[in-house]
Amino acid sequence: MATLTREMIVKKSQNYNLDTITQLNMWGQYLQNISIIREMVSLTSVTFSKNQIKSLKDFQYLSKLKQLSLKDNLINDFKELNYLKPCTQLRELWLEQNPISSKPGYRYIVIRYLPFLSKLDNIEISDDDREGASQIESFENREKIKNNYKNDKNDFKNFKYEKKENPYQRDLIYDRRRQDKKYDNVGMYNKIPSDRNVNNDYYYYENQNRGNYRNGPFDYRGNRPQSQERNVGVMNSISILLKDMNRDELKYILNEINKKIDMI
Repeated sequence: MATLTREMIVKKSQNYNLDTITQLNMWGQYLQNISIIREMVSLTSVTFSKNQIKSLKDFQYLSKLKQLSLKDNLINDFKELNYLKPCTQLRELWLEQNPISSKPGYRYIVIRYLPFLSKLDNIEISDDDREGASQIESFENREKIKNNYKNDKNDFKNFKYEKKENPYQRDLIYDRRRQDKKYDNVGMYNKIPSDRNVNNDYYYYENQNRGNYRNGPFDYRGNRPQSQERNVGVMNSISILLKDMNRDELKYILNEINKKIDMI
C-alpha cells in the first residue's frame, strides 16, 4: 500500500513543521494511505489528484481547508462526504473521474451534503443547482429508508401466527356445565343434526356410563325441555285411546287427522 510519509511532504514543501504547512500537492503518487495529513491542521489548499484514495475520513481534521482536488481517485460512496462537513470553509471541490461522479444525481447530492461549496468540478454552483439539491433526499436518507423497508419485509416473512387459547372462554363454557351434578351422568354433548325438526338450542347426549344412547332433545344440563315432555305425554295418551277404538271411530279420527294435515 502506497503511504504518504513525512519525508515526502518535507521534500515537496521544504518545511519540517507539518502543522504550519498551508499548501500540499501530491498529484500522481498513487497513494492509498494519507493519514499523516491529520497533523497538518493549517492546510488550506490540497491536491491529491490521480491517486488511489477510497475514503475522505482523514480530511475531517482540516478545518481551515478551502480548496480540495481529488480527481481520478477511487471514491465510490456518497457517505464519505460526511467527513467533509466539518470543513465549513471549503469552497472548491473536485471529484470528477471518481466512481461517485458517474452515479445519478451526483452534482445535486454533493451540493446537498456540502451546501457551503461555491464551485464543484470547476463549475460554479448556481441557484438552479441549489434548488435541485433541495428537492431531492440525501443519499443517506434514501439508504436508510431502503434498509428499513428490507428489515420490515424480512420481519413479515419471518412472522409466524400462533393461535392462543382463551382460558376465560373455555372456563366459562365448561364450569357452567360442571355446576350441575347431572353432567357427570350425561357424558358427552353433541349438537343436534340440522336435518332434524328440533330447536338447535337443545342437544343430544350420550350416557357413557351405561353405554347406551338415548335419542331426543335435551338442554345443556341433560334435562328434557318442558314443551317436549308435554308432547310425549300427549302422544302416549293418544296411543292408549286408539287401542280401545272400533273401526268407525278410527275412520273418524283418521279423517280429522287428514283435515289437520291439509291445513298445515
